[in-house]
Amino acid sequence: MTWRRAVGDAFRLLRTERWVATDLLAGAVLYAAWVAGTAALLRRAADAAGLSPPAAHRPVLVAAGLLWLAVPAAVAVYRLRDRLLNISGNVEQRYRFDRPAALLVPPAALLAVLAIVAAVVPDRRYGAAVLSIAGLYLLARTTAYSYRVFAFSRPAVLYAATVVTVAVQAAAALVTVAPVVDRGALVERAVVTLGAGEYVTATVGGVPLPLVAAVAVPVGLSAAYLALQGVAALAVRLIEPDVNRSDLRTGQRYPPFVDVADGPAYDRTPADGEAAGDDVPPSAEPTPDEGPDDGEDLDEVRHTRVFRPPGEGEDGPSAAGADLIEDGAGGANAGSGGSARRCTACGETARAEETVCPNCGTSL
Repeated sequence: MTWRRAVGDAFRLLRTERWVATDLLAGAVLYAAWVAGTAALLRRAADAAGLSPPAAHRPVLVAAGLLWLAVPAAVAVYRLRDRLLNISGNVEQRYRFDRPAALLVPPAALLAVLAIVAAVVPDRRYGAAVLSIAGLYLLARTTAYSYRVFAFSRPAVLYAATVVTVAVQAAAALVTVAPVVDRGALVERAVVTLGAGEYVTATVGGVPLPLVAAVAVPVGLSAAYLALQGVAALAVRLIEPDVNRSDLRTGQRYPPFVDVADGPAYDRTPADGEAAGDDVPPSAEPTPDEGPDDGEDLDEVRHTRVFRPPGEGEDGPSAAGADLIEDGAGGANAGSGGSARRCTACGETARAEETVCPNCGTSL
């Protein structure tokens, strides 16, 4: 497969990623309801504890930070992991590219286009908000990429990056819409307590700094991971280490310069002429192997029955007549003279003189 075909496959994969849009929309609605509901509960709890006004007390602010930043970040990581590692085996199948870096082309292209649009729209805050979502999508694709590559394959690092990203983006949403959230009291008090007033009010190119951070954090963390992976891939290529089969996870690619003991049964070595390194991704196309998340997706063995009519055997004309050869199923039926007949019940081929199917016993 060529690099162009790999990129095409990566874009076609967007059709199966409708969950990205649905999860983002549902997450935004649920987050707004979560903040409104927990703000009301915090007010009641503070009043019951004699903490009035609620925004003036540190325990309330700490609880608000946990509820509005930490909890959404944890839920986002759980949801992302569930989407990538579900029972359908997305990482093992849909994202199983021989050229893993092709997975990153669509989000990178989306970011480039949106950056141009954001630069020309009158209110750049909206452009920055959309760019932050595209950055989160880049992080999701980078997580899938981290499962596929061999060198520095650390999905947990991307999960941690997702936690940080969602927390930063949630904070940006809160300070941007603070007047709407609990009249902004808790948010404004938290900003004062943390001494982050200058950070909230500062702007970069007319865009509030929190929104700039919401874009820079996911893009920067993804770029940093890819840079580390590239260095690790170069080192592995130079070392050419020996790797035990059990050390490879399901769906993980193994480059041809790595010696895998016993050879994994669930992947293939790139053909001659394909790229060898993880940082220079190899030929693309997801392989449709199926299997549980934690098991080996061994290739299915199919038994093929081939009928050779009289005189057309591999070694020339056969005096034995028609040969029925069973490949992989064990055993063979040989006939003599005449034409063979096929059972209408099971499809087995029988000799001309037989009146009963040798496989299922149906009368011929």
